[in-house]
Amino acid sequence: MTTDPTTATTPAPASKRPLVWLAIVSLAPFVASFVLYFWLEPSGRMNYGTLVSQRILPDVALTQLDGTPLEHRLRGKWSLIVVDSAACAPSCAQKLYATRQARTMQGKERDRVERLWLSPATRRPRQSLGPRIPIS
Repeated sequence: MTTDPTTATTPAPASKRPLVWLAIVSLAPFVASFVLYFWLEPSGRMNYGTLVSQRILPDVALTQLDGTPLEHRLRGKWSLIVVDSAACAPSCAQKLYATRQARTMQGKERDRVERLWLSPATRRPRQSLGPRIPIS
């Protein structure tokens, strides 16, 4: 029995259809997100918070308790400001705690936020406030 090379069956060329379907399935989410984002904008948006209104401080010479000027610490930083008396009632202590927590939540970017407690009195705050006092 001899085999004739002209009559031998050659394998059929591989179909490219599975490769095309794989490409379509892989690219479909990217194309869909692009179309939805740029052409089919939603009619309304849902925001889960509000931005804090920005206020510019008047030109007042701010000094720390030791008398050194404060401007160099505030340049280029966001400032969380609490305005209260040096006696610091429980509501004041709660505000100071909230500013500390807000700064801590920034993680590695916490140095971009500065806490500031403005008090019109020249008295030192009570020591029982401990680390809540934004003096560093």
